[in-house]
Amino acid sequence: KYGLGIDNVVRLRVVLTNGIVQDVTQGDDLFWALRGGGGGNFGVVTEMEYQVYDTDDMKMAATVTMPLL
Repeated sequence: KYGLGIDNVVRLRVVLTNGIVQDVTQGDDLFWALRGGGGGNFGVVTEMEYQVYDTDDMKMAATVTMPLL
């Protein structure tokens, strides 16, 4: 209904290979390069901002941990 998680990203914060921290949005070429479509190493994404939607369909989530034997 709303697409994949990556389809709802509106802003990325990335540390570029030269050490500069940069915020990129949908109007930037780097945004589309980081979003996918290539195997390049542009930097490390440290933060993502998503578009969220109101819904009446409430879901619950839980974390289950199992000890390693």
